[in-house]
Amino acid sequence: MSKILCFMPTYSPDVEASSDNVRSYGRLSQHEIMVRVNDLGYLSREKPFVYMDAVDSVMNVRPDIELIVADGRSTESIRTELCKHQAACGDYSLALYPECESQWKLLNDVVGRHIAGDTEYIVYTSSDILWSHDWVGEAIKEFEFDADLMLVFPLVSSGDNESLPYQVASGPRDEGLLEAQYQVAAQAQVLNGYEFVMRRSFWDV
Repeated sequence: MSKILCFMPTYSPDVEASSDNVRSYGRLSQHEIMVRVNDLGYLSREKPFVYMDAVDSVMNVRPDIELIVADGRSTESIRTELCKHQAACGDYSLALYPECESQWKLLNDVVGRHIAGDTEYIVYTSSDILWSHDWVGEAIKEFEFDADLMLVFPLVSSGDNESLPYQVASGPRDEGLLEAQYQVAAQAQVLNGYEFVMRRSFWDV
């Protein structure tokens, strides 16, 4: 059992699976994902293919991770394509929930079902984020350095083209915080966690 449990939610209740710009169901390499994204631009965000690219990037970067993709709930056409991808790859789990559920409710359920005695870290990753490098490994170094550290967020960037899927940035950047539209509506600071990793002990509190 992996010492790192990773949760990825998918949710497309009103979108049917695209029949354009299709990709294979088998695992794509990081290079193949990069070429696909660069060639297609914004069209690389079509669903469910952006989900498949995101899953492939996680498993390419951390093949030792236990990845659980939880869908709650997308259209049947999206789910059918996700099932084909999972069957072709076979190195991650796909949980299909019967009702539309909050991703945080799904997180609680997935972690409750899959956390093991040797699980040390829990990762949340969005389904349209491409992992470009082992940011979890770098975060673990920080955990080992600082025993009081409980939660780490990497910087997420759209790179040089805002139409492309977001990526975990390759290094620190001197940028201001993202001010999302819903932050204005909430009239308060909103923490938008595209990606984060926490200690097991933080979850257990």
